[in-house]
Amino acid sequence: MTTEERFSDKHRNLYDEFKNLPVSDKIAALFEFELMTVAEGFEKLSECSISLGKKIFETACPDAGDESEKRAAPSSTESTNL
Repeated sequence: MTTEERFSDKHRNLYDEFKNLPVSDKIAALFEFELMTVAEGFEKLSECSISLGKKIFETACPDAGDESEKRAAPSSTESTNL
């Protein structure tokens, strides 16, 4: 089975379009695809880094999250003393 036989009609049309492009346009398209792939990879990496940082912080300072929540939402007794 050749590569073209494995493609669906949509992929086959894209493949034929790409095949008929001049070399300079092929290189430009491939460069653009690589940039999109790298950008997507950095986005995933930053999401993982943030998630990992939160987990490390929660593990190192388990009570810190509770304190920040208390400061963010004042109790009802504090608001009635005003």
